[in-house]
Amino acid sequence: MEISSYVKSLCQNEEEIVFCSRIAGYFSAAEQKGFIRCSFFLNERQIFLADRIRESLGASGVFFGGYAGAVRQILCALPSWMSEDTLEEGELPIVPVTFTYRRADSLSHRDFLGALMSLQIKREMIGDILPGEGQCVLFAHENAAALILSEISLIGRVGVRAEQGFHPDAITPPRFEEQEITVASLRLDAVVAALTGRGRESAASLVRGGGAQLNYVGNIPGSRQVSEGDVLSVRGYGKYRIAGLLGETRRGRMKLQVFKYS
Repeated sequence: MEISSYVKSLCQNEEEIVFCSRIAGYFSAAEQKGFIRCSFFLNERQIFLADRIRESLGASGVFFGGYAGAVRQILCALPSWMSEDTLEEGELPIVPVTFTYRRADSLSHRDFLGALMSLQIKREMIGDILPGEGQCVLFAHENAAALILSEISLIGRVGVRAEQGFHPDAITPPRFEEQEITVASLRLDAVVAALTGRGRESAASLVRGGGAQLNYVGNIPGSRQVSEGDVLSVRGYGKYRIAGLLGETRRGRMKLQVFKYS
């Protein structure tokens, strides 16, 4: 499906253009056929693009990864007659799986991902993987869940037991630190300077050197304007989301509300 020139301008390469066309097709199918159309799991960059498509089309859709604050999420495109509030979690193609093992054994995200890839399961079929002490919770697409539950009993040399479901206490929800900054302009280098406390030239040098990402893309010109909803990652300082413009100071500087990821 053809995408708008605005969305196309956000794409970094042909692969992203193809992805955006596919996502636009989900919204079109949901509206024309009157049923929910869900993607596979999307990464943060893909979620950003998919949400811009939703906005440009004036369409309705829900992003969810199995728990509040999930990094990898699926998109459910909704027909116009359906409210987001009426969508039940059971209608989403997400299956939580909890692996338990001896507390003495230490398993990492990479260990679990390697075991899943060895089953020829594509990355897009797997959401967040959250290892902990003696257990790991992962979120799988329903098309891959049965294979995971039946085939994985070893991660490396560690014996594990897989069961469908998870206990909410096993997941620590993400926390955000709310900040308010003032900037002379919405240029990327000006915002980075305010977030990091560095001088304007120092921040501009950091951006030129690839030390900042805007919406999960690096090597962005410092003159690029940021806007509400943008996500900034600054090397050595953290990750931030621009929550909104709060107005201007008496001296004409702009006040921004920012959430820093903990």
